Amino acid sequence: VVDVMLRRGSTTKALLDAVKAKAIDPFEINATHRQTLANHRDRDIATRAARLLRIPENSDRKKLIAKYLPIVKAGGDPERGFKLFNKTCAQCHQIGGNGHDVGPRLIGLKDKSPEFLTTHILDPDRAIEDKYRNYSLVTVDGKQFTGLLKSETATSVILAGQNGTLHTILKKNIEPEGFERGKVSMMPSGLEQFLDPRALADVVAFVIHNQVPPKSFPGNKPHLVEVEAVGNALRLRARKAEIYGKTLVFEAKYKNLGFWGSADDRAVWTINVPKDGSYDVLLDWAVDASTANNPYELQFAGKKITGRVASTGNWDTYRQARIGAVNLKSGPQRVQFQSVGKPSSVLIDLREICLTPAGQTPPPPFRSEKSSVQLEKSPTRDRAAKKHKTVPGNRPQVIRPKPNG
Repeated sequence: VVDVMLRRGSTTKALLDAVKAKAIDPFEINATHRQTLANHRDRDIATRAARLLRIPENSDRKKLIAKYLPIVKAGGDPERGFKLFNKTCAQCHQIGGNGHDVGPRLIGLKDKSPEFLTTHILDPDRAIEDKYRNYSLVTVDGKQFTGLLKSETATSVILAGQNGTLHTILKKNIEPEGFERGKVSMMPSGLEQFLDPRALADVVAFVIHNQVPPKSFPGNKPHLVEVEAVGNALRLRARKAEIYGKTLVFEAKYKNLGFWGSADDRAVWTINVPKDGSYDVLLDWAVDASTANNPYELQFAGKKITGRVASTGNWDTYRQARIGAVNLKSGPQRVQFQSVGKPSSVLIDLREICLTPAGQTPPPPFRSEKSSVQLEKSPTRDRAAKKHKTVPGNRPQVIRPKPNG
């Protein structure tokens, strides 16, 4: 709503009237929108917004960084940082399957030190790449747009705004002198109003903790897990997981996470819990008797469920069973499944973790395309590596057609 109101001078003034009347809390105007207001082409609006929203001057950036840095360098909590990232940063940044890929990539940074991150978060205009400069555009009918310039042709302009929203505007509809490149980054100044030193330490810890990108496999597309209509369940399917580690893979044919043989193998899901409450946790898995009973750990924002992977008989037989319950707070959070130490042989073939409100009937087990709980698999996948039997007179060989049919 705020994004739309800022497109016209009249509705921008109405928004500021609502802030003055305390109908809207100033802190509901996020940092990106504050930057748009602070740099508004109507200086009366910019001045009024700075006063009502207490938008700080940039002259004290160095002092601010010096104040924050010792606390950030002491370290933070990545789990708390994940929640703050979703609230403050995810409109323009993406990590794993979480957020929107608008601003600079936060994975694979050359410099991932607390000093670098703190400086560029609190003083985003210190060093700006041209492609991340904020553009402003005003149409002949008075609408205003801001964002990164994604493309420009002889007839149109495309700007990328918050949450990856693309605005395509025909040049004939742009006001004369109404399209210009700003002097500031799209990354807004003033995030300290939303992140105190402890909170920024948590955000930086989350970014540093997630510097290694998840693996990429055909059929695997990490994204936010929402409640499904059937059973009000959160279904953490293998194809929605972020996959990390030396040996863990996503097997598209069987829709499972397999070859789980390394201590650093882990699967991570981002879930959106609809409301506070207790949830039953169910596992959908297969494991051969020869490698069963390895310990696992399932983490939920500071909570854990631990156990050992029970045998399902063989790799072709899947079971679904309740492994515990967990109390969860509403909102986005991360769920991680991993081995406790290096498993003997292979930990598990994992198809799904299902969370259902306590006491409710869970949805039917995830099934193959053949609607069979038992999947037909290739012998090459058998971790038991069984050898062919040797019998006198039996000599396996390739069968070829004979000359006379």
